[in-house]
Amino acid sequence: MVSTIERPVIRCEADGQLTIDAAQRAALRQLMRCAESSGDRTSAEWQAAYLEAVDAMLDSAGLCDEERAPLREIAEVLRQNGGVGDDGDPDHRWADDYARESAQVSYLILTGVGEAEAAQRVARDMVRRKIPLPQHGGDARGWRRLLEFRDRLRHGTAPAAAIETYRQRLEELKDANRP
Repeated sequence: MVSTIERPVIRCEADGQLTIDAAQRAALRQLMRCAESSGDRTSAEWQAAYLEAVDAMLDSAGLCDEERAPLREIAEVLRQNGGVGDDGDPDHRWADDYARESAQVSYLILTGVGEAEAAQRVARDMVRRKIPLPQHGGDARGWRRLLEFRDRLRHGTAPAAAIETYRQRLEELKDANRP
């Protein structure tokens, strides 16, 4: 498709200075604010807001509505389907559930149950409650993949919101069972 941009986003003046007009500057500021926000970048709302900021930037650059339509469609799909993970992990959609269940595994281990037994108990309970077991990991056994997800939480490589959920749930379990 041939672009209908009527003016360039950035112009190079005769003296070598780069300039952008006020609308482009405002759209760029909106994009930068969104990019620098402290929101969870794996959330659908953050991702959709970022795409809307990109859409505003492209609008200020002169792209017509028809050319920007696919971007708006992607933003809508993100809102409806819960976003995409920042690392392509298929488990991101269930990350909070896995974090809570991983906290349960950690708590059982703290009470003296072996790691494998704790993970198996929790995995059986997850299946009973129709919570899918994690897909990420190289093991065919779901309880092992749950342990791998727990390790990701403990080492800080899982989504930030899931790490916080794990920590909070583990503290709740500890507090609820103090003598």
